[in-house]
Amino acid sequence: MLADPTALETAAVTVAKQLAAGKLERHQRKRGLVDRVLEDWSFARDYVFKQARAQVDKSTGGHYPAPYAILNVVKEGLENGIESGLKKEAHEFGRLGRTPQSKSLVSIFFATTALKKNR
Repeated sequence: MLADPTALETAAVTVAKQLAAGKLERHQRKRGLVDRVLEDWSFARDYVFKQARAQVDKSTGGHYPAPYAILNVVKEGLENGIESGLKKEAHEFGRLGRTPQSKSLVSIFFATTALKKNR
């Protein structure tokens, strides 16, 4: 256990009360050099995403659509804001759940689970 449940509950209630009263200030973390470069310079961001796609190609052989969708969602959020990124995430989640790859992976999961139960 990482935290005492009673202390955790007390801290959560205290923070909730401060939030409700508008007394809690949000501290912005300082952006490091890498964060600033990726957020402010589109050519650096494009390079990073190009490298990430190459790594996904190498790892998956292009057979799984989800890693590419994840990259697209992250890029959308960085370029157009979190609301746009969340909207794209919801869309991609729904789309990916209907792919043949998803259906196959679910079947594999249930088959391996059944095999573990039947020695």
